[in-house]
Amino acid sequence: MSESKVQDFLNGVDVYDDVMKYNDNTEDIKKLYYEIQQTIIKNNLKPMVRTCYERIAFQLPNDSSVRISLDTELRMIKENQEYWRRSCHNLLKEEVVDFPYAILEIKTQSFDETKPEWINELVNGVLVEHVHKFSKYLHGMSVLYPDITNIPYWLPQMTTKILKDPFETETEYKEFNNNVLIDINPNTEMVDSDHLSPVDIVNKRISIPVRVEPKVFFANERTFLSWVQFAIFLGGIGTAMVGSQSNSSTFGGVILIVVSIIFSFYALYLYLWRAGMIRRREPGPYDDLYGPPILISIFNRPSMNLEKLEGICAEHEKHVEDLEKEIITLLKINKNLEMQLKELNDEENLSMAWISAYPDK
Repeated sequence: MSESKVQDFLNGVDVYDDVMKYNDNTEDIKKLYYEIQQTIIKNNLKPMVRTCYERIAFQLPNDSSVRISLDTELRMIKENQEYWRRSCHNLLKEEVVDFPYAILEIKTQSFDETKPEWINELVNGVLVEHVHKFSKYLHGMSVLYPDITNIPYWLPQMTTKILKDPFETETEYKEFNNNVLIDINPNTEMVDSDHLSPVDIVNKRISIPVRVEPKVFFANERTFLSWVQFAIFLGGIGTAMVGSQSNSSTFGGVILIVVSIIFSFYALYLYLWRAGMIRRREPGPYDDLYGPPILISIFNRPSMNLEKLEGICAEHEKHVEDLEKEIITLLKINKNLEMQLKELNDEENLSMAWISAYPDK
């Protein structure tokens, strides 16, 4: 269709008459036209990214077995949804990104699926790096829209230089695929592209994406549940100690409950942190170097205070036992005095009775 009709097509206006000027009026073309337009309207799709580049194509006139295209000076532009296809120049800095490589695409077509040897030499050259399933659209969306969290696997490694050692012997040829990156000028330094990626990774080759197995997420969940189980155990012990009548036990129980709450929140933080790294396919490290020592110090400090408190309570109980012994001794002395006083009273009563019985004597 004509460029002037593209915006109307995206807005749902029927411009099929214009499409007929450039295509055969067949049922397949008509069906495809309405299918694309209905998909755009149904999903409320809007122009987001546009690319500008210069393409050089190589192909023999009478042979389509090998087709090569080289895209250079690639620019990715944040599309204006009201005024599409703006000029590639005079744009705001945050609306455009210059791609620091050229994109080499090789398509082969043969009955036995064999490739000429010169193609293998080309794609395994010192200036070429294989990038599996590279997409201009995915790359443009990732660098122009910071709110997108699912980034392509090659984005964190864009600062890596492609140039290899020309004298390095390749023991195995890399598997050939359609999309390849080739350095535009190996004699110049890599352009500053820190704004392309939130992660700074150097001295690493662009790697093939690795599928994250579900068992990795399950292992993270098991670790989280282990932490929670330990926190519940501490909280249960603390609750039982709070229910006792001893002051030292109550104090220790409160400390254990507080520590169990700290453990629970820390376990939740670790779970979310590791889950995020797994989703982003970050290489690690996944271990925590600071959390366990801090938690141990938090746990040991109340334990030391509890030991001091238990020592004070033990000393106090010893004094109480000594006082109890002294009180028991005093009670025994008092009991002996009462018995002696009773004996004296009995003797006095007996004397009075004797005097009353014999008043003349």
